[in-house]
Amino acid sequence: MTIRFHPKPEILLKYASGHLSSAYAMAVELHTKFCTGCANQVNELENIGGSLLESRQNSSVTSDFNDLMARIDNLEQESAKPLELGNIPADISTIMQLAKTSGRKRNWKPITSKISNLSVDVGNKNFDVNLIKIKAGSTVPAHTHKGTEVTVVMDGAFKDAYGYYSAGDFLIRDSSVNHSPTAEVDCICFAVTDAPLHYTGFFGPFINWYAGRHSNAFQN
Repeated sequence: MTIRFHPKPEILLKYASGHLSSAYAMAVELHTKFCTGCANQVNELENIGGSLLESRQNSSVTSDFNDLMARIDNLEQESAKPLELGNIPADISTIMQLAKTSGRKRNWKPITSKISNLSVDVGNKNFDVNLIKIKAGSTVPAHTHKGTEVTVVMDGAFKDAYGYYSAGDFLIRDSSVNHSPTAEVDCICFAVTDAPLHYTGFFGPFINWYAGRHSNAFQN
C-alpha cells in the first residue's frame, strides 16, 4: 500500500503538542494508523516536547517552544473536554472496525442509492464529522467547499480531477477546489468539515436546498 498524501509537518506538530481540535486530531490519528512514517514523526515530536518540558527550568528553551507554537497556531484550538457519543462512538478503534466491515451492522443514513453516511459526534458543534460510504462506480455530485474539509480514506479508493486516493491518504480541500469524486471500488472515508459543501453543476441549487433541510451542517 502506497500512501501519497500526508498531513503537513505543522499539522503533525500541532497534533503531537495537543493543539488540534478533537475533530482534526481524530483525522490525523486515523492517518497514522496507516502511515508508519507519520506515526514515527509524531513520536519524535512528542519526545522532543517531553524533553522541553523536563527542562522547564531553562526559560529560554521553554520560551522558544512557546513562540514556535504561537506562530503555527493557525487552526482554532478547542478547550479540552470529554468526547460525547453520537450515532457511533467517537473513538478510533470503532471507526477503524467500521471501515473494515463496511458498517453492515450499523444504521447508515442513505444520501443517494449509492452513497451513505454515519455521523460521529466529537463534542464540538463547529465540525461536521462523518464516515462516508461510496459504492464502486458512483460519483459524488460536483462541489466546492465553503470552509475546510479534511478527508482520510479508510478503505477502497476514489479519484477526481486532481488525483487518485487510496487507503491512508490524508487530504485537505477548501474553496479553491471544485471536484466530483468517483469511487474506483467500494470506498469508505472519514471526513471533517467546518462549513457546508457547496454543490455546483446543473443540479447544484436543488442539492444545496435539499441538503440544507436535512443536515445541521447547513444551518446558518
